[in-house]
Amino acid sequence: MTAFGGRGYDLGVPNLTRVRSLVILVGVLLAILPACHRKPRAATPVRRVASAADVAEAAPELDRSLYDADGNLLATEVRYMGFEIPAGFELKSSINGVFRYESSRVPLEKLRQYIGHRIETTHIRVIGESAYFYTSATVHDVPSEGHLLDVSARNVTNGVVLDLQDRPPVEYPAGTTQADREQAISAAWRDQSRRE
Repeated sequence: MTAFGGRGYDLGVPNLTRVRSLVILVGVLLAILPACHRKPRAATPVRRVASAADVAEAAPELDRSLYDADGNLLATEVRYMGFEIPAGFELKSSINGVFRYESSRVPLEKLRQYIGHRIETTHIRVIGESAYFYTSATVHDVPSEGHLLDVSARNVTNGVVLDLQDRPPVEYPAGTTQADREQAISAAWRDQSRRE
């Protein structure tokens, strides 16, 4: 018994359990201390907004043999059903009435713009940003005489492909209205789309 009424410990001899606990606590604190030390942050680089001059410098120079001063794709003198083949494209094949032209120097977006300025159609199918299909099209300022043109433009591994196919005129019975003709064209287009 101690003077304070409780069972006491001999203060001169340390308790072994307390010493172990203290050693473990000091060891854990020494292990955690370096992890808690705050490292100075590296300076964050400041982003600069590009000016129009920077963008103009970074833009690749357009090949003047393919594009006009405004950056529009030029036409060649080669034609298919009145459609002028764009500069930079070469005929690669002609199978089953499909004329395939290829280019490794023209981006698809420039070809899409070129086609859009030269044909008229209401049947356009777009697959992402990699393919455009224009069916039952007519060429601006060219009498179609009932002939329609299917045009497709798409990315391939080594460039861009332009496919052109003549769609022969459809013979309609006498007395067929324009609405009936448009409905027949739409039905033929849907049938063609299902087969693809």
